[in-house]
Amino acid sequence: MRPNVVLLGEPMPPDFHRAAIFLRQGCDFLLVVGSSLTVYPAASLVDYARQLIIVNREPTPADDRAAVVLRGQAGIILPRIVETVKAHQRRGC
Repeated sequence: MRPNVVLLGEPMPPDFHRAAIFLRQGCDFLLVVGSSLTVYPAASLVDYARQLIIVNREPTPADDRAAVVLRGQAGIILPRIVETVKAHQRRGC
């Protein structure tokens, strides 16, 4: 069974290129989850974001330019973010 990832040396999927074009046109906010941000061209996408949030277990080269850096497991952190946003929406924030 093949994992749903791009392995070293493989071409990026067409969706990546569409996303890159979209980001270059002006990205207000980018959420990066579970990436070391050390492999290009994917790591270059953070350069197009005005605001950046990183969720990762380990430090990344882009941490210093992120508005928020959350350390830990994405499977734990992301549900907490969703619940916080829902709570704010219920309060009308």
